[in-house]
Amino acid sequence: MSNLMITSFLTTVAKSIRNLNPSDVREMAEREVNIGLTALTEDGLNRMWDFLAPERLSERKKNELVRFVHPMGPRLPGMPEPPAHLDIELWEEGLSKPPQAFTFYKKDPERTVREIISKREELGLPLARQFVVFRKAVSEKVVNSVSQENALFSIATSLPNIVPSVLALPFAVGEFASDTAFITANQLRMAFLLAGANDRPIGYREQKAQVASVIAGAFGWRSLARQLISKLPFGAG
Repeated sequence: MSNLMITSFLTTVAKSIRNLNPSDVREMAEREVNIGLTALTEDGLNRMWDFLAPERLSERKKNELVRFVHPMGPRLPGMPEPPAHLDIELWEEGLSKPPQAFTFYKKDPERTVREIISKREELGLPLARQFVVFRKAVSEKVVNSVSQENALFSIATSLPNIVPSVLALPFAVGEFASDTAFITANQLRMAFLLAGANDRPIGYREQKAQVASVIAGAFGWRSLARQLISKLPFGAG
């Protein structure tokens, strides 16, 4: 493939990712989410805590989460006052809760996760970063959303469903590159979002291997990765 073709593709990709700043994803993911817990008994509070901080977590991670989880009732001795604003209120099943609160279903905790993610979508990324119990649901939502966007874009632009072969590519690249650039940028966005949801470093430099794989995959040639990755805006975040 000629340098001119590579440059043309990168120019189109650059236009597509001009507004794709990993710093924005990082800022969303690092938002602190405070959760208030209300139960009938201390045992009920403990079950809700185990839901948010499962046994497999390290003690260090559990100690970090203590800052964001606030027992509202019953009040426990020595517990600090909760913050004035709670992002999410979680109430034990069977209690009469306020409209904005969510129910903790002790026999079906995944239902609790689904309801929170569905109604508070804007908190999905930081919830997943802080609380491992939300990671699977949020990651699946990110993948499904981006996949649907790519499929709709492909249909709308009549993108071929098979990447041109090595012989056909030089004749198709002019038409193919712009469509591929959009999907490539969307795949990069997905990589940033998944990193944020799973508490991993976010950014072009931090995810260099993933970025290279996404771009190489757009052409179907992994050997292009090193040439292409050097031209991406690593200073953008």
